[in-house]
Amino acid sequence: MKTLEISIDKVVEMVLDRVEDADEDTVLEVLSETPAVRREFVTIDPERCVGCKTCYEECPVDALTEPDSTNPPEVDHDACVRCRLCAKSCPVDAIKVVSGEARVTKDSIEVKLEEVDVIRRKFVLRKAILRKDRCIACRLCEQICPVEAPNIDKLRIDEDKCIGCKACEHACPVDAIVIERTLTPPEFEREIELDQDMCIGCEVCVEVCPVDAVEMEGDVANISYDRCIRCGECARNCPTGAIKIKEVREEV
Repeated sequence: MKTLEISIDKVVEMVLDRVEDADEDTVLEVLSETPAVRREFVTIDPERCVGCKTCYEECPVDALTEPDSTNPPEVDHDACVRCRLCAKSCPVDAIKVVSGEARVTKDSIEVKLEEVDVIRRKFVLRKAILRKDRCIACRLCEQICPVEAPNIDKLRIDEDKCIGCKACEHACPVDAIVIERTLTPPEFEREIELDQDMCIGCEVCVEVCPVDAVEMEGDVANISYDRCIRCGECARNCPTGAIKIKEVREEV
């Protein structure tokens, strides 16, 4: 866990620089009444990212820009629903989930950052083909592959090395590479619990669910766990606390 401290004076200075008509007394009053804030977010290591596009393809809310061999994806943190699927699906562990907590003290804002341990999905390689009739020996596939599976001198891809990330397929300018693979279904570190006795039938959970996993059955909500990605948007928006997020990582 990493802990950072930012002085209150520095925070006030930053707010005054950015917010028109703000005054020091108001900023200090707001800070004094601010409870601890906890938020989860994802970070992407550009040095590890190979531009395979798996995270981009798996994101259910289009919160990631489309990457390529030279530009990693960027995260739209406002659109992100914190489902962790991008991190679970990254074949090279370039995406991390970080839990951050900010707490206001008398003299500073204390920020604690801790990496969340997610259950990674497995890639099952079906076929890796390098088409000899198309290859122009540009060697982009060799440059981008994280495990040195393509061998242009031998015009083949070593399936014993290949992890099925598809980085070479996306990088190839002449479509000479075909990678066929499947991903194992995601496993979850948390569960979503619904107390239907507390549900008031407001349908907010139905509206905010990014994968249509919540439906109304009569006057109460019902969650289809086969579709649910455990992002927690329903729980975060439920006005009565009828839906809760339960961390179960240790039990998995």
